[in-house]
Amino acid sequence: MPKVKVNGIEVYYETRGEGSPLTLINGWGDSMNSWSSRIVKMLYLLHPRDYVNANLEALILDETYVDHPTPDYALHRQSQAIAGFDSHDQLPHLRMPVLVMTGEDDVLVPPGNSETLAERIPGAELVKIPGSGHGFLKQRTDEAVPKILGFLKRVDEG
Repeated sequence: MPKVKVNGIEVYYETRGEGSPLTLINGWGDSMNSWSSRIVKMLYLLHPRDYVNANLEALILDETYVDHPTPDYALHRQSQAIAGFDSHDQLPHLRMPVLVMTGEDDVLVPPGNSETLAERIPGAELVKIPGSGHGFLKQRTDEAVPKILGFLKRVDEG
């Protein structure tokens, strides 16, 4: 499993496919042991109740990153970094294509946050996935992936 050390934290990464480089960052992870008491509560923040109830076992396995567990200290540092980071004033200076996506029913990061991002970033595209929460990519894969691929195609075509 390939890893790189960044600021003292070991980060797992993957290289896939061909074409223009693209970096996708998933900012959540941890070990199975430290999540055991919190995982079910967290799942209800990420996904609508009906979705969690229907997929609970698979979600627990998927959301715990058993294959590539994140050390507890890394999650703590990540939380500190997020709490201390404010890019609001820098957003209007971004000059690259940006796709902002959100689930319309996200209770963890309300869709209004994504609307603000899209409004402040020149030319940003905003996509709201109906009937989904924070985990919209998992809940509505068939709707979300074509939006992402369409955006990437438009970017590649210039």
